[in-house]
Amino acid sequence: MSGPRILGAILAGERDPVTLARLCHGGVKDSEDTIAKSLEGDYRPEHLFELRQSLAAFHYYSMLLSSTEWITLRSSPWLRSALSESEKRCSISSRVPAPCVVSA
Repeated sequence: MSGPRILGAILAGERDPVTLARLCHGGVKDSEDTIAKSLEGDYRPEHLFELRQSLAAFHYYSMLLSSTEWITLRSSPWLRSALSESEKRCSISSRVPAPCVVSA
């Protein structure tokens, strides 16, 4: 989950590569130095606009996928019965609110 944190910080105005690199979680394989070097750049307004739009699209499609998983689990008795008890406790259906319904 380092990527979304770093992108959010960039969109919030953070530009210091070292500060951004420190947002990575411990499981990242590259060193903080290497990550900081990769975050050096020219944050032009048109690039930030595209980044904001792309991140919004990513979050939107993630929500759609979660809703699809939720409704699939809810509507499929076979699939529900195939899940083990531990999977049921951790399934997407317990974390996602009712799906968004878009009317034509």
